[in-house]
Amino acid sequence: MNRLWKIVGAAGAFISVYLVRQHFGTAASAVAVAVLLLAWWLLHLYTERRLDGLYSRFQRLDSEQKAQALSELDPEIRKDIEKRIAKNC
Repeated sequence: MNRLWKIVGAAGAFISVYLVRQHFGTAASAVAVAVLLLAWWLLHLYTERRLDGLYSRFQRLDSEQKAQALSELDPEIRKDIEKRIAKNC
């Protein structure tokens, strides 16, 4: 994920929890933190499963198709695929 989006997401989460605490109290802010952590974890699981599926489809290609597919991928996804290739070799 882009570093800027990580910073914006963290700032948004911090501000959200702060506003919940100001309006509803400390217990509600603890619940908000728990909900944000659960949402982050579920999003992480979802993206990992999608990347696993993409990598398994990538493995079924021949070498020429793999080279073409890597050149067409988003840079962040390409880095992940290349890491998985290096780990499996």
